[in-house]
Amino acid sequence: MHGIGDENAPQQHEFDDEIDEPDQQPPVPEDPPAVPLRRSSRDRVPSTRYPSDQYVVLLSDGSEPECFVDVMEDEHRKEWMKAMQEEMDSLHKNHTYELVKFPKGKKALKNKWVYRIKQEEHTPHPRYKARLVVKEFS
Repeated sequence: MHGIGDENAPQQHEFDDEIDEPDQQPPVPEDPPAVPLRRSSRDRVPSTRYPSDQYVVLLSDGSEPECFVDVMEDEHRKEWMKAMQEEMDSLHKNHTYELVKFPKGKKALKNKWVYRIKQEEHTPHPRYKARLVVKEFS
């Protein structure tokens, strides 16, 4: 029988140290067996609404410029420049902005041009429209 002062008797903290030793790694669980992906057995039917060769054209017909650089390369550059000037004249006429000295420590809001071609019913010619918009998300 071990006494209270017996040095050879195992102490409780010695058992705890054996469990918490860093050399012992917990067992690694095995990977589950690979299950093949389930695929639909339904027959694929091509779209009857739009032929596949025209679908990409519908997404990006290329008739409206995306940015100012595109305007400068476009064959209707004069019409786009006129639309941009009309937009600037309209903003000035309606007192949309006021020119002031820029305060230190402030950032200017970024903006961009948005271009649209409007086809009105009563005229055979398209109307080129440009809008200057502020990028509020930045």
